[in-house]
Amino acid sequence: MKIEQLWEEAVNLAEKSESITTLKEKATAKVVEVNPNSIKLMLTKGKSIELEKKHFEKALEVLNEKGRVRQHFVKNPKVERYVLGLMMMLPAFRKEEQFEAETCEYKKFIVYK
Repeated sequence: MKIEQLWEEAVNLAEKSESITTLKEKATAKVVEVNPNSIKLMLTKGKSIELEKKHFEKALEVLNEKGRVRQHFVKNPKVERYVLGLMMMLPAFRKEEQFEAETCEYKKFIVYK
C-alpha cells in the first residue's frame, strides 16, 4: 500500500475513534482534533501532542526498510508511542513479539500482515 493511502486510512480511523492506545497498551491518549496532516491528542496528564503525517511516514519508512518497526526506531519523543498505536489499529498491520539479539529480549514490533 502507498503511504498516502495508509495515512488517509489512519486519519479516517482517528476521526471515528475516541482514543489511541500505545503499542504496549500501557497508555491511552484522547483524540482531540483530526486534520489532513495531523492528529492532535490529549495525554492523560493534560498535555497535548500532535501526531503529524511526517511521523507516520518515518515509521512506514523504517518498516519498509527493516520489515518491522518499534518505538525505538521512530525517535520522536512522546509521539512515536502513538504512531505505532495508530498503525496497530489499521488492518494492514499487526503487533508481533520478536526476539532482538542486541538486547537479548523479546520486543513488540509492528509488521505488515
